[in-house]
Amino acid sequence: MNWFQGKKSLSIVLAVSMALFLIFSSCAKDSTAPKEEPPPAPPEASFVMDLSALPDTSSPAPFQEGQQNVTYANWGWSALNVAFWNAALTLTMIVPVAAFSATIQATPELQPDGRWLWTRNFNVAGILHTAKLYGKTVTNGIEWEMYISKDGVYTDFKWYTGLSNLPVTEGTWTLYKNPNDPVEFLSIAWHYNWQQDTGDIKYTNIEPGNPGNGGYIYYEKTNDTPFNAGYDIFNGVNNLTEIEWDRNAHDGRVRDPLHFGDSDWHCWDINLMDTVCP
Repeated sequence: MNWFQGKKSLSIVLAVSMALFLIFSSCAKDSTAPKEEPPPAPPEASFVMDLSALPDTSSPAPFQEGQQNVTYANWGWSALNVAFWNAALTLTMIVPVAAFSATIQATPELQPDGRWLWTRNFNVAGILHTAKLYGKTVTNGIEWEMYISKDGVYTDFKWYTGLSNLPVTEGTWTLYKNPNDPVEFLSIAWHYNWQQDTGDIKYTNIEPGNPGNGGYIYYEKTNDTPFNAGYDIFNGVNNLTEIEWDRNAHDGRVRDPLHFGDSDWHCWDINLMDTVCP
């Protein structure tokens, strides 16, 4: 082979190589391989219990003549038990609840370490806070971590952690009390049906040394009949209060052996007035 033929052969090889490079580069640019997607954010019902679900005093019919002996003791005892938990949790949960409600509305961004970050500013009592919710897909589901900062007071306090399944239909959370007392305070277990908007959530007191340790409140929202909502309240001293009602008609019933002195159900009607259970 002379010099000219060798140079011609080399030119052909280079030309073919360039053509193949351009073809593969074009294929790579047109690739339809799916991009990495963030895990779905947990539903608000996974973290925030509806403590206002029990029918309130706006439900009873206006007072009428002949109702002087009407009582609301059965509904009233139910409402009192729920109100106790509502008051206790409002004081300790206001910041973590506000953080959760704010961040799940944000658009997540992929971080260099492979986690996804939902972040948003929010205000509590007029003070600026920043919430950072991290989610990472692992073998058994999605791991969650919430960091909260309070302007000028504390930065990136890990207020709670969680684990959910991949469809985000069930999971758990563990909350710490506050930045000044970062002990485990509350355990949350939850289930949620996205299609039916039903599920359940349970708050359990796990604070070491707390007199209420082991106490819990459980809320369930179903499509059952005749009652499609309920609370179970355990005060930690071997007494369970069970409350069930219809979310539309507002009639319901309560069972509390310690308070009533028996294991029977005690009912109220659609106006929340005491009535004989059917």
